[in-house]
Order: sequence, then structure tokens, then C-alpha cells
Amino acid sequence: MPMTSRKGSLDFKFDVAAPAGWSYAAGDTIIGSLVRHTPIVTPEATITLSLLGRIKTKITESKSNNSRTHYRSEALLAKTDQVILSRQPLHLPEGSGAPLCWEFAVDIPTEPLQSVRQGFTPRTSFVPLDRDHPAHHTLPGSFFSSRDGITVSSSGFVEYYLKAQLQYTFKGSSKTVEAIWPFRLNRPVEGTSEQLSKLNCLSIFQTIQSQRLLPGMQHADLSLKQKTQKLLGSSKVPKLVFNMRIYHPTAIQLDNPEPIPIILEILPLPDQTSSSIEDQSIVINWVRMCLHQRTSVLAPSNFFTDHAHDDDHPSSVNLNLESAFQHLESPLVMSTGGKGEKKVNIGEMFQLFFHSNGMVSGFRFLNAVAPIPDFTTYSIQHTNAVEWKVSYSVAGETETVKASSTLKIIAAA
Repeated sequence: MPMTSRKGSLDFKFDVAAPAGWSYAAGDTIIGSLVRHTPIVTPEATITLSLLGRIKTKITESKSNNSRTHYRSEALLAKTDQVILSRQPLHLPEGSGAPLCWEFAVDIPTEPLQSVRQGFTPRTSFVPLDRDHPAHHTLPGSFFSSRDGITVSSSGFVEYYLKAQLQYTFKGSSKTVEAIWPFRLNRPVEGTSEQLSKLNCLSIFQTIQSQRLLPGMQHADLSLKQKTQKLLGSSKVPKLVFNMRIYHPTAIQLDNPEPIPIILEILPLPDQTSSSIEDQSIVINWVRMCLHQRTSVLAPSNFFTDHAHDDDHPSSVNLNLESAFQHLESPLVMSTGGKGEKKVNIGEMFQLFFHSNGMVSGFRFLNAVAPIPDFTTYSIQHTNAVEWKVSYSVAGETETVKASSTLKIIAAA
């Protein structure tokens, strides 16, 4: 299921006034020219220009008898037409130094065609069709995702392109040449200031049992008996109980100039901690953020249009936040006591930013993988989540806590 490729030749091609790799936003105007270098003499020619946008998915199921079944979904998101030249003669003689050129300006629509809903049913669309939804009013950005599985493979894309046709008569016959110019549409900004300012809290209760928690025992060598008691979780072994909290935003906007607020907090629980234990210093060795991305695609059954087949494309990438801890001049130490640090904003401490091309600490890239913002359109949905890991040490004991949470990534403004 290939996406539309660029097409053009000396017979007919696009010359767009934009640098290579340029991207557009809904509502922008694409300016350029259609060009012909090949000589032509015709009494009548017509040039039409169309802007097209479509969403397409394909799911392939492989059977044990080596047969395959394909399920497809396709819908037209945008379509505009205009006539550049209408039934006029053209003449470009042999050896001419200048080509024929026709200038154009095309406005990208600001929302999908209303007819796009007609290609879906409630079960074959991620977007509710019976009520208002942002997807009905915003064009999704350009997108592609695929997965090759053993029994199920699938792909899905959103694409936009210009298509022009030159139709002319030559010796009484009708001739047609075509040119295509795909372009990239930026993803719309789908988020609110309230989402960006709201913090989610993950609470992880921790219990540490060790004789090294006792005063003067931090670096002591434990006897076999003490090691056995610790291993069996004996009530004779003192224990430290506290709540480790991770505060993080529910949504992050790419290229936001404000550091990402990621806050660690140690909340002691003295009523559950052994009375013989004094205040403890907790060294934060590192914090790891692993971004889990998931793309889901839908396609209707070949025989029952209201039955949907689906497939997921999961992927994970370590944002390499732990490497920032290697550049600290001194370890990050928190405390269960009244005088030490109990809450630290590591987002501010490391100056963490989520750029469109990766995670940054100050001026240093931690990871150069471009995150894909969350979006939902009719047959494709993309979501993000984060797995957090925190390694800490206390009284010679090293532990790692883990928690997961959803995270909405919003496109750059």
C-alpha cells in the first residue's frame, strides 16, 4: 500500500516556491508554477490542478495455507480543484531557451470534507460519528506507520499532494501528462494550557529492611545470621518505610520554552518505620524515562462493513534521562529527616526540554528520536505513555522503583 510518489518530467512538472523538506499548516497557501520544457504545438490545451488529502489503512492476515486476506480503509480528507488553463493553444518551438510556465496559488483547507464521515461506521472509526469531535474540524498531519508481523501485518498513513494534468490535442488525438507533488502537513496543536499546567502524581510505597539502617551500622559487614534474618524479612530487622512520589505533567508540548516539570518527593512514613531508625539520606542514582508509543489502525471486514479489524504498532524508546545524572558534580541526595531535601524538581535542575527532534538537557541532546504527538483520526490513532524508573540507594541498599502513566504529547505551536 504505497503512498503517493512525486511525479514529473520535462513534459510537465511542479516548481514550488519552497525549500526542500518544507512543511505547511492547514490554511497556508502553496505558491509555485507548472512547467513544460518539451516542445509542443497544439490548438487546444487544458491544465487542471487539484489538492488532495487522504487517509488509508491496510491490514493483512496470513493463513496457515499460505493464503492472505487484505482489509482496507480509505477516505478522502481534502479535495480542491482549479483550472489553470482552459482550452487554449500552446506553442513551444524546438530550441526555445525558456519553458512554458503557469503560476498557481492553492489554499490548503482548514478542515476535512464533511463527506469523510460517510466512509465509516461507528465500529470502523476511532472518531464518534454521531456527535461533534475535534477530528471533524481539523485536518490530521501527515503520518505513516507500519508493522510486519508473522500472521498480521498492517500500515496506515495520512498524505497530502498536489496533482496537475495537462490535456492537449496532437494530430487529432487527445494526450494527457500528469505531475504530482506530495507535501507535508504539520500536525495541529491539540491541547490546552490547563493540560500543560496540570501535574499527575505517581505514588510508590517503599519498604527497606536492613540492619545497616541502625545508627553506626551503615558500612558494617553483616553476619550470616543477620543476612539470614534480612533475607527472611524477620521482624527483628529494622525497616524504613516511605512514599516516593513522581510528579509529571499530563501533557507536554514540543518546543515549549519552559522546562518540563518532573518532581521527585520523599514522604517519610514514621508510623510504619522502626523507631530505632534515625533520619536517612537517600541518594538518587538516576531517573529513567522510556517513551512507549502506540499506533492503532482500523479496517472494515470485506463482507460485513460494520465489523472492524484492528492492529497495533507499539514501539519504545529510552529518552536517556539517566545520562544527565552522570554529569552531576555531586550526587543528588534527599532525606527522610526534617533538614534534608524532600522535594526536587529535576526538570528545572537539568533544564529538560522536549524538542521536536528529541529530549534536551540544557544545550545537550539526551536523545535524538523525534516523538510523535498524540492524535486521533477516523481509522488511525496514536497515543503515548511513559514508563518511569528511579534508582536510589540508602544505607548500602540499592533499589529501583517503576511506574507507568499516560502522557499526551502536543505538537509544537
